[in-house]
Amino acid sequence: MVNAETVIVSETENVIFKARQRRAAKKIHPKTLIITDMQIAIFSPEWFGYSIDSYGYGIIQDVHVNKKIMSSDIRLQTTLGDITINGLPKDAGDKAVGAIRSKL
Repeated sequence: MVNAETVIVSETENVIFKARQRRAAKKIHPKTLIITDMQIAIFSPEWFGYSIDSYGYGIIQDVHVNKKIMSSDIRLQTTLGDITINGLPKDAGDKAVGAIRSKL
């Protein structure tokens, strides 16, 4: 399996926060959210490889967290539309939103 951090993060970037979807949200290939000082990246493993969605802080307009009983969801409002990352561990939602807001 490919290490998400080595694929996404360049040598000049620092990882601020990293979280992985709970297995209850996505059983086979859970996504990984990586927040660096330069970008927000979503690493999605697939059957034969992976996909990466990367967003610079310049397009982020707002960020929200929705806490549930066992997990939390993050919604990023961007100039391109809304992006939702669901099924993160419950405490990871607040930490991720705090990390993103510190860079906005």
